[in-house]
Amino acid sequence: MILKKYKNRYSFNFLAICGWIILALFAKYFFPYIWSPGLGFPLFVIFVIISAVDVIFYFLVFIIYVLEIMFDKRITNRKFLQSRKIYILQLLGVIFSLLPVWLIITIFILDIVTELRLFGMG
Repeated sequence: MILKKYKNRYSFNFLAICGWIILALFAKYFFPYIWSPGLGFPLFVIFVIISAVDVIFYFLVFIIYVLEIMFDKRITNRKFLQSRKIYILQLLGVIFSLLPVWLIITIFILDIVTELRLFGMG
C-alpha cells in the first residue's frame, strides 16, 4: 500500500497512536451526546476542543518527523515491521486521526446539499 514505506517511522506510529486517542475522546465526550436535544453549543465546544487537540498532535507529528530526518532515526525491529496486526492498527489510527477533518467536511457538504443552512450562510 501507499503507507507501507512509512511503517518504520516514529512519526507515523505517533500519528497512529494519536488517532486512537482522538477516537477515544470522540467516543467518550462527543458521540454519546450527539443526538441529545439542547446540547448544540456545548457539543460544538467539545468538538472544537477535540479538534484543537488533533491539531496539536499534527504539530507534534511534524516535529517528530523533522527530528527523525535530522538524526536519521527509524524503527528497525523486524518483528514489529512485519506484523500485519500492527500495520492494521497503524492504518486505523491514521484514519481516526482524520476524524475531526472528516466530520467538518461532512457537515459542510450536508449543509450545502440539504440546504439546512446550519451556519447561517445564505
